[in-house]
Amino acid sequence: MIVKPPDSLQARLAAQRERLDPNHPASAARLRGLHAHLRGLHASAADLDAELAGTTRWALLHDLHLQLNGRSLWIDHILINRQLDILVLESPHYGADLCVDAQGRFSVLRDGREQELPSPLARCARHLAGLRQLARQLPWPHRQGSRVSPCWLSAILIAPHAQLDAHPRYQDPLVRPAALPDWLASHTRHPERSTLDTLAHSISVDTLRGFARQLAQHHCADG
Repeated sequence: MIVKPPDSLQARLAAQRERLDPNHPASAARLRGLHAHLRGLHASAADLDAELAGTTRWALLHDLHLQLNGRSLWIDHILINRQLDILVLESPHYGADLCVDAQGRFSVLRDGREQELPSPLARCARHLAGLRQLARQLPWPHRQGSRVSPCWLSAILIAPHAQLDAHPRYQDPLVRPAALPDWLASHTRHPERSTLDTLAHSISVDTLRGFARQLAQHHCADG
C-alpha cells in the first residue's frame, strides 16, 4: 500500500529554479541534473508500486526528505511490513548501467566510460542511522504490552533493463523490482522466531498504515 507517493516533479523543479541564479553558468546544469534524478526517482517508484502497491503486507513511502539535527536526508524509498522490517531502498542513477568493483566502488557507464559514484551503500548506512534516530521520537507500535522491535535493512534498486556488472561480494543488496518480492521474503524470514513469536510480533494493517503515516509527517517538502 502506498502511504507517500513521490512529490510532484514539476513542483520540485520550480522550487529549485526559484533558488538558483538564472545568470549563473552552473544553474542550468544543476536543473538538468535534478530533472534526471527526479525522472529516475519517479520511474523507480512506479516500478516498486507495480510490484507491491496492491498488497497490505508492505507500506511504501517514496521521496522522503528529513531534517535531523541540521542534517538533510533525502531517502528514495522506505518499505515497512507488519513485523516492522524497515527497508531503506535507494535508486541512484536509475536506468543507468552500473558497475561495482571488488573494492565496493560504484560507477555508471556513460558514453562508454565509467564515472565513479559516491557509494550508495554508504548513503544507505547514513539514512538508516538517521531513521533510527527519528524512530526514537515516534510513538512506537506495541504488541501484548511490549514494544515491537524493528529489523533494519537496506538495498539498492536496479532498473529492469540496466546492465549490471557487480563483484560477487556486493551482489546481494543489488535487486531489480521484479526480484524484490522474493528478496524481501528471503531477508525477512526470521528463522529464529517460532510461528507464535511471529504472530506476537505482527501488528495490524491499520497500525502499520498509521505508523507509516507518522513517519511521512516528518517529510519536508521542497527541501
